[in-house]
Amino acid sequence: MTIRNWLATVLLMGLVLVPGCRRGYDQSTPEAVLQSAKQMVEKGDADLLPRLIYADSARMRQLLDELGVVLGSLQELGKAVQKAYPEEIESLRIEAENSAKQGDASGFIARLAGQASQQMSAGRQQLPFGPANRAGRNSAAGSTRAAGGAGGSGAAGAGGADPDAMRKMFDNAMKELFADPYGWIAANEGRLTAQQLADDRAAILWDGKPVLGIGLTMQKADDDKWYIVLPLNAPGIGQIMPKSDESWEIMGSLMAVMDNMLRDLTSDVKRGKARKLDELATLAGEKAFIPAVMVFFAYSKAIEAERKAAREVAKPPA
Repeated sequence: MTIRNWLATVLLMGLVLVPGCRRGYDQSTPEAVLQSAKQMVEKGDADLLPRLIYADSARMRQLLDELGVVLGSLQELGKAVQKAYPEEIESLRIEAENSAKQGDASGFIARLAGQASQQMSAGRQQLPFGPANRAGRNSAAGSTRAAGGAGGSGAAGAGGADPDAMRKMFDNAMKELFADPYGWIAANEGRLTAQQLADDRAAILWDGKPVLGIGLTMQKADDDKWYIVLPLNAPGIGQIMPKSDESWEIMGSLMAVMDNMLRDLTSDVKRGKARKLDELATLAGEKAFIPAVMVFFAYSKAIEAERKAAREVAKPPA
């Protein structure tokens, strides 16, 4: 066999075998999808997680693929963090084990998810850019003015929100996320289940209840595979979903901002720029805040323009 033929054979085997390894995750049942998500993380294929999510358009699939790049970068950051801060990682692991023994949610992020689920079930969660959110902000502003007139603090008037507490919550979430981005999947495996409702539909449950209070479902697509369906038709969510080419591109820009931040943080960890997880969480806020604000501002303007155009179309003829 000549060297050229040998190289051609190796290349052919790579084209056949590597995609098979990367894409051979089972989606034949709802339960298999949940197991595949765990396996993707264990095998270092977190970038493939969005492939388990249903996309109803080419634009949606493109955005999910861009999200996959972000998830892959997050996994790489997690590997660098575990290597750089072994003592802090061990401390977080022990804290999670102690919380589990006491019957608490395993990990800070899981506790946040549980709190969000309770709030959304009670109807207290507001969505950005939505009418309910604007009303809530107006109400909060009114409360702030009233409190100010009575000598109260602005923080108290805004519902008692403590900026220091919010920053601490952010830092704690970032530390746990960076330390073990997908550890919650394995830690809470028994809490996440699937219940088939029909031949082509299933519900995803957390502790036997709808996820986040609004529920996540799965559906069997035309390719005979099961996919997780995002609740895009839930009240408020449809209003903030991209509809124009511009808003889809802005969402893609947000993915790029997140990916750049994660890649920069990975580099910082490897170069010893952050000596501990607290410093890494601070760096994350510094790197992401201004670009994210700019992207969200642009997105809110694009969404408002889409709504205005829709109202013009809906106007009855003069």
